[in-house]
Formats: sequence, C-alpha cells, structure tokens
Amino acid sequence: MPADETQKQTTEKRASIFGPLELVCIVLCLIWLALGVYGAIVLGALADTAQPLERIMALIAIVFPVAVIAMVGAAARHHRNLRQEATALRTSVAQLQHSMDVDARARRANTNPNVQEKLDEIAKSTQQTETALATFVSSRSSGRARAKVSTDAAPPVEAKPKLDVSEAQTSIDFSEETPPATDPIPAETLITALHFPSDADDKEGFAALRTALADRRYRPLVYSGQDVLTRLAKDQIFMDTLAVDRTRPEVWRKFAEGERGPLVSSVGGIRDRQPLALAARALKTEPAFRDTAHQFVQKFDALLTDVAPTMDDETLTKFTQTRSAKAFMVLGRVLGMFS
Repeated sequence: MPADETQKQTTEKRASIFGPLELVCIVLCLIWLALGVYGAIVLGALADTAQPLERIMALIAIVFPVAVIAMVGAAARHHRNLRQEATALRTSVAQLQHSMDVDARARRANTNPNVQEKLDEIAKSTQQTETALATFVSSRSSGRARAKVSTDAAPPVEAKPKLDVSEAQTSIDFSEETPPATDPIPAETLITALHFPSDADDKEGFAALRTALADRRYRPLVYSGQDVLTRLAKDQIFMDTLAVDRTRPEVWRKFAEGERGPLVSSVGGIRDRQPLALAARALKTEPAFRDTAHQFVQKFDALLTDVAPTMDDETLTKFTQTRSAKAFMVLGRVLGMFS
C-alpha cells in the first residue's frame, strides 16, 4: 500500500541520519586514532627497530578504545532505531484502530435496518403466541365459568329423581369424573398440543389442544404448562427466543429411564443466565407459581418416561423441541434436576 511504503521510506530515512551520540563517538574515534598513531610514532613503537611485543601493545592501545567507542555508538544507534520503530508502530496501531472504528460504524449503519426487521419479526411472533395463550386462557376460564354456573343452577338431588346422562355430559367441561380414553392420542397430536398454538388462527394447534384436554391423562400437564408459559412470559422469557443446546435422542432416553447426573446433564439445554435467574426469582417469591412449576415438571417427567420408549428418534426430537419441553428445561435447570 502507498501509506505503508511511505512510512517505510520515512523510517529508513530517519535511520540513516546519525544522532548526536553517534557523532560524538565518531569524533572520539578519529581523535583517539590520531593521538594513538602520533604517540606510537613518537615513541617508536611502530618503527622497524621496535620489538614485536611493543608493536602489538601499540596496536592494542590504538584499536581497543576505538572498538569500545564504536560499540557504544552502535548500541546508541540501535536504541534510536528501536524508539523510531516503536513510534511508527504506535502510529500504525492508532490508524488501524481508527479505520476499524469507522468500518464498524459503517457496518452498524448498514445492518441496522436488517436487525430492526428481525426484531420486529420476533416481536410479532411473540405477540401472536401471547394472543394464542390469551385465547386459550379465555376459553379455559369460560369453560370453568360455564361449569360453575351449570353446577350452581342445578336443582338439589332430592328435587330431581333421575339424572339424564346425556344432559350431565353437556354441562360438565372435562371434569375429573370423565373416563380416560381407551387409546392414547397420536404422538404428532400430543406434540402439537404441547407446543401450544402459534397464533389465534392456528386451527390445527387448537384442535390438538382440545384433543389433549379431552384426555384426563394429559389435561393437568397442559393446564400447568399453559400457566407456566404465561407466567414466564411476564418476565419476557419466551420459549421461541431461547438458545437451546441440542441433545441426542439416546441421552433423552437415558433421562426418561431415570438416569441422573453428568451423563444426562445436557438434557437441560438452556444455559442463558438471565432467563434462569428470572425464573429462579419467580419460584422463590411466588408460592403459587412454585407449586404449579413443581406439578408441571413432575407431570412432564412422567409423560416423558411413558412416551420415550414408543417414539422413534425423529419423533422424540420433535417432542423435546416443543415449548413445553423448553419450559421443562428452564425449570429443571433452576430446580437442579440436571446437575
């Protein structure tokens, strides 16, 4: 680059100029050489009649001080060059840092629209999920209200000699007296129900949810899962935005079989400190949520034990990627299930 070449030429030019100490060394060398040669001639140390030892001593007396002075000058020159190179390096680093700052600002200016679009998409998806959960809560509350009204409005048993079975079924909204289904619901339907509807228009999600609620084996888990997701959403903990470390299906199977410890600790694949800290605070300060969370974790763990042997690896992977499974990871990590 032209800038690097110019800087290199400037450094070489500076290095070729003698400094004050180097000039002093050169002058001292010349003076000592002149005095040494003159003294040797005057004393006859370099004459033909002089002894060899006298000549050697005279040469040492002339050359040795000159060599010492030259070494001092070379060291001073080397030190000056190092200082110049360090100065040039600091300048280059400062220029490089300035260029990086300019490029970073330019990249941020260029990528801000894309980032804003992604944030808008996440916010929209979150709003749709909250709308779906709110619809589910409203349906659940209205169902309970209808059941309560029908129960309150029913006449005493003594006043009604015979109870019509069909009429009684229509007035009860999935009560505990409903007999369990003879066959378990399909795995895909269960997975869709545990993932909960994505928005208010998710007909397939609501259909799967109603199917799961019709079976009293899954109803407590769905209710407690919905309560857990709603409470976590109040602290801005959304399952769709959490970073989850994927775990192999065989590890999930070992966990479902009851194995605990470091070998299956990867099941709790959510390690982000902020949502975990918020969930831990909610569990500590809210007894009602703590009870619901414990119930949800126990129900999900029991369901995992039941369904893991019947699912293939692909289906089990989908099961562990539902919103309910992610909530299980968050609460299980806080409760110490994966340590």
